[in-house]
Amino acid sequence: MIEGVNGTNSAVSIDVGNGAEPEQNRGGNSVVPLLAGPACVSSAIFVWGMPFFYGRNVYAAVEQQSTPGGAGPYIAY
Repeated sequence: MIEGVNGTNSAVSIDVGNGAEPEQNRGGNSVVPLLAGPACVSSAIFVWGMPFFYGRNVYAAVEQQSTPGGAGPYIAY
């Protein structure tokens, strides 16, 4: 589940791959197509990874700037 800033919840489906695979098979200098997981700063924050955003429109709001979606900063899809 993902929760918007307005409190609305939505089910989200995402595939997550093996983060150790590039190190084992590609020498560690490669893109991991299905890399996602908890952020290292807090397990309460989830890093979706780039593949989650493929095919979606992504919007970024600049800090302290007014937008129809509220004041920035934020990233939305």
